[in-house]
Amino acid sequence: MSFSREAIFNALFTQLTTYVPPLISPTVATMSRRLVLAEGSPNPSIYLREMDELYEEPGRGLPPKRILRADIIIYSRIPNTDGTNPGGYYLNPLIDAVEAAMQTYTGSDIINNVLTLGGLCYRCWISGAVIKETGEIDADLQGIAVMPVSILVP
Repeated sequence: MSFSREAIFNALFTQLTTYVPPLISPTVATMSRRLVLAEGSPNPSIYLREMDELYEEPGRGLPPKRILRADIIIYSRIPNTDGTNPGGYYLNPLIDAVEAAMQTYTGSDIINNVLTLGGLCYRCWISGAVIKETGEIDADLQGIAVMPVSILVP
């Protein structure tokens, strides 16, 4: 079974753009596959950034195990008018929405309880530590979360 990296990352982005916005109020200002640094980005915003790939050779004569990796980067700024709520008050709902979108299954994925991006991959999931800076110590009150994603491909 062959695969297309572009089709997989496009399907992952579609998963996010389809299922995240209905969960957020007010809505996300920007969602993109092209990362913009926080200073130039509207808030809140979500970006999908392709990262490294991992190849594991399972044994002689067997196909390699391939894992594509990506980061979902979330920006959320604490409003200057809010002197009460912590940065997590603004960042955590965005993280929750991304997590929920990654666990929204359709078709045969419902039966298997796994995200396959329409059958383009064996499995797509949030993997590893989510890095958070809630914004309280940033001069611009800019918060960021980085959610690592792994995609097991044929």
